[in-house]
Amino acid sequence: MVGLTLNRCALALVLAATFANAVDPSPAEKKKWDDKCKATPGYKGCYWGPYKDPKTGQDGCCEKGNVSIPRSSLKDASLMLTEDIQGVFSTDPVATLEGGCCLDPLKWSHDTSAQKGGCCPDNTHLTWDLTYQPTTPLGLCCPPEKVTSTDRTTGQNHCCHPGLTYSSHLASGQGECCEPGKTFSFDDAAQKGDCCDAGQEYKVDPATGKGGCCAAGVDYTCECSCNAPKPVVTPNPVNPNPVTPNPVTPNPPVVDPPTTCPEAQGQKITVDGVEYEIQCTYAVSSNYEAYAEHTTNGLQECMALCSADPQCNGANIWDDGASDGCLLFKEWEYPATGLITPGDPLMSFVPVTKR
Repeated sequence: MVGLTLNRCALALVLAATFANAVDPSPAEKKKWDDKCKATPGYKGCYWGPYKDPKTGQDGCCEKGNVSIPRSSLKDASLMLTEDIQGVFSTDPVATLEGGCCLDPLKWSHDTSAQKGGCCPDNTHLTWDLTYQPTTPLGLCCPPEKVTSTDRTTGQNHCCHPGLTYSSHLASGQGECCEPGKTFSFDDAAQKGDCCDAGQEYKVDPATGKGGCCAAGVDYTCECSCNAPKPVVTPNPVNPNPVTPNPVTPNPPVVDPPTTCPEAQGQKITVDGVEYEIQCTYAVSSNYEAYAEHTTNGLQECMALCSADPQCNGANIWDDGASDGCLLFKEWEYPATGLITPGDPLMSFVPVTKR
């Protein structure tokens, strides 16, 4: 057993000298650590060399069983319990007095709000969701612009942009970072989900594979997405007893704005209380994906569908002279930026004010 202990100590000093961020001990320090190896029963060896703790000034050693390693998941690396493995001492780049032993190339990260730390990959930082009670035992290594957010119902957590809240489906493990007032809804049959308003469920039409948020108990078919009210048109009253007016100079006739391109370019039309601007040369960007698709009988019917859906912030319409394809988008892009190829029967409209 003595020989085994001495071999471990010798191996420790060799490994310590091969890593830049491990201290190269002086002869006196080597003797101190050799004496510690020999005198301490069960001492596991200074695998990665001694270090001096910048916070306490005390000597330390990254031994076996003295490091934290990340547990990989589908979405994030989260802090895991200490494992019997080697590591190198490093400090947090901001809270420079906080440090610990990490498996290279991981580095120590410290959450000053939570007063906790652990090991994370490069370009990430360790955060805890302090608004969750009880505080989750697992911190997440998140990108610099994100923080940990925890689903209050399932207890699952994820890295989200500040202001968004993680919402998840426990059985599937799926979830999204949702805007305030929305929760994640999951269609088990289709294995798809999205953030929906309160009282809504995410449903997928099995015939098309497309889905959206519908009222509880309503499937995503024309029943949910197509039967929006038509534009409200009030006919002019007919006077059964017309009176011939005194001759006056007639006012110029009121002409409805054009609704076909190129005459409609830049025209503003209000349908069911929502003011839209028509574009003949630009469409809603192809970077966005339409959340609903309808067949309509013209521009104003497509606008009525958008007006009836609070999440609609613009549409592209394919006008082929017969039935028109109406694609609705959640993203608001005013004015639109997607270029339309000259000659294509495509036009777009976007609310002047984001809904």
